[in-house]
Amino acid sequence: MKGLRRRFGQFQQAGAQIVTISADPVDDLQKYVSGNAVPLIMLSDAERTVIKRYDVYNPSERGGVAIPAIFIIDKSGIVRFAHVERKVVRVRNKTLLEEAKKL
Repeated sequence: MKGLRRRFGQFQQAGAQIVTISADPVDDLQKYVSGNAVPLIMLSDAERTVIKRYDVYNPSERGGVAIPAIFIIDKSGIVRFAHVERKVVRVRNKTLLEEAKKL
């Protein structure tokens, strides 16, 4: 998250809009955003609807959470890049920016 915040302007210049989706309730996300000056759009998926649809739901951890994943979706709604972290190894922000510039 910190890396995405740091490169936020570069993603904007590439024409990308960053949206995060979390299983956390809205109140928790609002507290996080207000305490961390987050320029990203953060959406709550407390019902796990989107997380399940993208097949990144982990029901065995903390009552059901999202597996860390990143998707780049074009303006037509087509997934152009996907990185799902079954083992917690983060994709580099440089790689994400390169993929976003391809759109």
